[in-house]
Amino acid sequence: MKTVTFFNERGGVGKTTLTANIAWMLANFGVKVLLIDLDPQADLSSWLLGRERLNELWLQETRPTTIFGAIREAFKDHGQYVNPHFEEIQDNIALIPGDFALSLLDGRQTVQIAQALHTIYQNGGKEFNADIIFIDMAPSISGLNKASLLVTNWLITPLFLNSFTALMLRQLGPIFRRLRREWLDELKNYPDAEFSADILQPMGYVITRHTEAQAEMTERFITQAMLDIPQAYHQALLGAVPPSTLSIKDDSYCLSIIKNYQSLAFLAQQAHKSIFDLKPADGVLGALLAAGQSAYWNFKALALKIAERCEIAIDQQASDHAS
Repeated sequence: MKTVTFFNERGGVGKTTLTANIAWMLANFGVKVLLIDLDPQADLSSWLLGRERLNELWLQETRPTTIFGAIREAFKDHGQYVNPHFEEIQDNIALIPGDFALSLLDGRQTVQIAQALHTIYQNGGKEFNADIIFIDMAPSISGLNKASLLVTNWLITPLFLNSFTALMLRQLGPIFRRLRREWLDELKNYPDAEFSADILQPMGYVITRHTEAQAEMTERFITQAMLDIPQAYHQALLGAVPPSTLSIKDDSYCLSIIKNYQSLAFLAQQAHKSIFDLKPADGVLGALLAAGQSAYWNFKALALKIAERCEIAIDQQASDHAS
């Protein structure tokens, strides 16, 4: 059971949209996905559960049914017996709901939070019999996010196709590499801790074509960005120097290049479903309906690629049937 985190320090790059829709697609193929909403804004939880249900969970005084409550419980007795509550969304998808109170945890030591999250992820995954765990985090390098990154196996970085992305990667990459190096050194002080050294491995990046940005960029800048991004990703996150001619389209670490589905995502959040399951009754007509059908194929290819990287076998007949 692998944990996959969708993270970028910049907000608005589609982390939650990717997390939710890839989970829905994998669920269609029979893969059991446990979702963890680690963002205090709880956008993923709102999308899947609706604000009314989320408010019910938040009104409970000790928050026993949110990720915040699970973390507090895990702090007791080193969290050995924590069985976190999860909401079953549909067949093969469950969610440990987010909580705005998560921002209160940043005063804790990173190791303490990491131990709690490791227990929650493992126990929650086993209870749901999950094949994979997806984690949606806030766009910041907070203490909580650092702790979660240190107990996640794979990192997927959502990116925009623009001239600023390469610069952002060059700033973000060294932070991840230093974090991983310092954590592995720290683990030497905890020989009995049940942590894996197989952490924070860059799986790759997903490029979203930002229509507004592209309208402002000339073709020359777009072409340059398609070369700059692989260079920055390989150098900053992998510590390697790729060929200078490597383009996004030829980079094995580019998991997908998808359209900007912002309009569809808004409607899908209102309907509490995936963007490729939207119907005319949900307000999707004409060009939007065609975009939803296109999104299906984008997310199918991306989901199958992630499953392959995580060594999750997909029933090809189920995959073909889902088409």
